[in-house]
Amino acid sequence: RRLRILGAMMRGDRNSAHGAVQSIAPFDIQNRYGKRALGRLFELLRTHNKPEVNFSFMAISGRARARGKQQWTDWKAFCNEAHKELEKVGLRLDSDDAFDESLDASKSLNAFLNRLLMLQPGMQNALFDGVAELYAHLVGADRADGSFDAGLESIDRQGRRRAS
Repeated sequence: RRLRILGAMMRGDRNSAHGAVQSIAPFDIQNRYGKRALGRLFELLRTHNKPEVNFSFMAISGRARARGKQQWTDWKAFCNEAHKELEKVGLRLDSDDAFDESLDASKSLNAFLNRLLMLQPGMQNALFDGVAELYAHLVGADRADGSFDAGLESIDRQGRRRAS
């Protein structure tokens, strides 16, 4: 997304970085599915409910340990640790006040991704993987039931589709 904006600013054409944008487009989570995934992760961390996906950072298998990634063996312990770490960087999981404006940054995917960089690498990776894996789950569920919306597409003269 940022490459697309940079192309628009530098060349006056939103498609000027199109080749680069196409190659990284599948990794863009800054859309409604990303916001839903972040909200779901925060809900899971707040309530300690069992997640609908098997997170790669949980010690269910040895594959993450083999790659040198930090793992947690207990979901509740991870939730408590993540909650403390997110509080340290100013991201709050919940509030009783529906009009509490301090939660606006916590619900923003940009703020989450930027503040994630202030955490220790193990927790960074786990929280990002959590959002990415929930994102993939939400997209997969919507594709399965036919309600997936890929967003706007541009069609060139030859009839080829390009994501906008």
